[in-house]
Amino acid sequence: MYLKRFCFILSITSMFVSLNVLNVFNYYFLLVKLLDVARKRRKKILAIASGYRGAHSVLFRIANQQVMKALRYSYVGRKQKKRIFRRIWISRINAASRLNGTSYSQLIHKFKKSNIDLNRKMLSQIAVLDSSTFKSLSNF
Repeated sequence: MYLKRFCFILSITSMFVSLNVLNVFNYYFLLVKLLDVARKRRKKILAIASGYRGAHSVLFRIANQQVMKALRYSYVGRKQKKRIFRRIWISRINAASRLNGTSYSQLIHKFKKSNIDLNRKMLSQIAVLDSSTFKSLSNF
């Protein structure tokens, strides 16, 4: 009876020991996997920052800050580009319409009243490339 109990305890302890060994191996492989993921993330950030000057392209922490800042600026820049182009189109239309004797606001008002649905990009292209067509449109 004591021998059975001893064998049972021995089997339980050996099971725990083997579980601990498995946990150590699992922890090791998890650590390797996490380190591999972290290395890939750092290499990706450093690859994006490859053209930056000095430590901004070499040290991960500084490069990460600069990449995040650059991504913010690029997001804002994409929104600003649309505004800037609209302003350019409006100024081109205004200049061409003043050559024909009307202002920009009067020209747009005429187009709205007569249901001419040309956007400002197309109007500016017509004004720059084909002035006779723009003149006939503005005198409509």
